[in-house]
Amino acid sequence: MSADVFISHSSQDKVVADQMCAFLESAGLRCWIAPRNIKVGTDWGVGIMEGINHSTIAVLILSSRSNDSGWVQSEVVQVVRREMPIIVFQIEDVALSDSLEINLRRWQWQEATAGPLEGHFEKLRTELENLLHKKRGKRGGGRRPVKPARSSPSVPPPVLPRTDPAIDLAELPNPYDFAGSATRKTFKGRDKEINELLSSIESGTHTAVFGLQRMGKTSLIEEGLREGLEKNPALAKSVLLAKIDLQGLGGEQLRYRDLVEAIIENIKQKLDELGLGGGGDQDVRRLTHELFAPSRYRRGDRTEFFTNFAVLLRGFATAAHRRIVLFIDEFSELRKVIDRNTTALQRNPVRTGNILPHDMYLDVPFMHSLSSLLKDRELKEKFTLIVSVRPFWSEFDKQQELQLLKLMKSIMLYHLDEFAARALITEPVAGLVSYEEGTVDYLSRLTGGHPYLLQFILNQLLDQVKQERRRTITLTDVKKFEGRMISEGSGYDAQFNVLISDYSVSEVMQDPEAELGKGVLAVIAKLGHEQAEGWVFEEQIFDEMLERGISAEKSALLLAQLVRTKIVEENSSEDALRYRMAIPLLRKRFVRQNFYLRHFSSARKTIGKGR
Repeated sequence: MSADVFISHSSQDKVVADQMCAFLESAGLRCWIAPRNIKVGTDWGVGIMEGINHSTIAVLILSSRSNDSGWVQSEVVQVVRREMPIIVFQIEDVALSDSLEINLRRWQWQEATAGPLEGHFEKLRTELENLLHKKRGKRGGGRRPVKPARSSPSVPPPVLPRTDPAIDLAELPNPYDFAGSATRKTFKGRDKEINELLSSIESGTHTAVFGLQRMGKTSLIEEGLREGLEKNPALAKSVLLAKIDLQGLGGEQLRYRDLVEAIIENIKQKLDELGLGGGGDQDVRRLTHELFAPSRYRRGDRTEFFTNFAVLLRGFATAAHRRIVLFIDEFSELRKVIDRNTTALQRNPVRTGNILPHDMYLDVPFMHSLSSLLKDRELKEKFTLIVSVRPFWSEFDKQQELQLLKLMKSIMLYHLDEFAARALITEPVAGLVSYEEGTVDYLSRLTGGHPYLLQFILNQLLDQVKQERRRTITLTDVKKFEGRMISEGSGYDAQFNVLISDYSVSEVMQDPEAELGKGVLAVIAKLGHEQAEGWVFEEQIFDEMLERGISAEKSALLLAQLVRTKIVEENSSEDALRYRMAIPLLRKRFVRQNFYLRHFSSARKTIGKGR
């Protein structure tokens, strides 16, 4: 469908957008608006891009909601790239976000913050008709023709708008901090997961966020959830969000006291930041003191400790007049503590009987007590737990009979979709750095949309062009850096190991199993490198593994684990399953580093035939 007007808006401004659409269409202007014009079954990002590609002019409904919307910002960037005229229809006075400020400063604005909307719509109609007349005049008249279909359903190769010469590139901080969590500028996509998380918080549903290392689990909470709560002020005012990171709490020596004190201190801090004063509430102080009073407990008995902890959480919620939402980051780190204490108990089964509960190290009974806490119906009204875990935790929970995940909703994080990956590549440097044609497409495909890998590469490329005082990242720049990453040995091992770790308990806990998994990847890489798109039939993999003494059953198990975590992709062709590595850059490194031989030789020594 070709359209005269593409209406860009936040879903929270749907009423105004629908009124505008109806008014303009009643005047004979053809409008494209989501979700109405997105075909059933079409990917949302692809549908948006089709709307932009087949429209002549864009109208942005500017409000505080659209100003903070990642989708709207992405739409505006795409519109500017295509040099489409934009009319900013402002319905609220807002300070523009950085992305919108850069892209909208030179376009026409229409102030519509006061008075009936119909009058503003009439003025907008006049402006649109004038613009359409001018554009059609330049083309020789007639209706705007539909653009020919492109060979790929994906977004056309984007080229950033002209860079702003007034900005000194050398003074630009590098926005791609691959070592930390994402910022407002670099958090892209994840709309579905954010909505699922908001739904969990609203309903008080305990939730586990699953994802491989550096997949954006922490960023989903720190940036995605923040953005979601800003758009839902009623929900934001009903909860208190507290966060702790298990990686900073003592490693394998973590005690009940260490974890619970960290939770208490963070909740107190959040209460103070909000000016709610809950940390100084007399009842809360008394309950905190009683929780750690040695005289209250019998040695070896955890039950009363957790009962008092639940009472304290309810006390915090009462003092705050809000439900406590606790996010525990890197929850999978508890595996190390539990393993250590399981081994210690095997050596000395009576050791816990001589210790007060808050001085015990975290163990399986702690997890059982936590499960009981989550089942407490009275506490559920006051407390919601969200944890971030790596994929192996699902197996670990089952093996150790922790009984925790069955009480929690799961949210899965995988690679960024194509629309979000391109936004990450282009938007943080929009107006400052441009990309040579084809470069953004190549980067997106090369990394498979892995957010960490993308940020790592972009960080290096941006530093390079800044140092050379250039404003364009070229395809040659990307391919040269790609060559270094796949050719240099240990220099990039850490970055690539992030991409293939934590997919199963065996891989995490047993080095030979980890080597065997890498060997399977090496087979897929070697055989797939000889194919145009990297696909390898299942039978080919089984044959290669059997030659090295690995049974078809074991190979199938490894493939299932790798597919489940999206390290490997699976599809069917000619009624047979086939596989390929999800990240082309990873496949190229496996081939260049000859991992095909290296990993199998080390794995086979330990595992042996028929495993």
